[in-house]
Amino acid sequence: MEVYTQDFWKTAHKAMSVLYRPIDREWGDAYTIEKYTAKEDADVFLEMPAPYVAGALLFFWTTERKLLNTTRKSLAETALRAMSLLRSGGGTRPSTPGGGRRTQDGTGHGASCVGCFHAPRLPTRP
Repeated sequence: MEVYTQDFWKTAHKAMSVLYRPIDREWGDAYTIEKYTAKEDADVFLEMPAPYVAGALLFFWTTERKLLNTTRKSLAETALRAMSLLRSGGGTRPSTPGGGRRTQDGTGHGASCVGCFHAPRLPTRP
């Protein structure tokens, strides 16, 4: 299909032979089309009216635009949710001993914290 759309108007009949294939099976409003085999007679589409060709192009252009917009919106919403979780700390485990509970010195490490590079908090005045 990509080859047929490079110089579209010279190979439009070949592109249409890929897009317009016979219905294979029908059930209710649903159906499947026959698989493309590259053996289809593309010359049948040489006399295809331009409005049908334009309709096929418009259908795929519109579908692509809708899918791109939906994907963009979904990615933006996912990014906003992720940023919100990061800001709130949601979904993260505490990285301090004691499960994030604060001790008297305010660190969660206790009074005998060895090897830490933080200064203990000073007690607040009552």
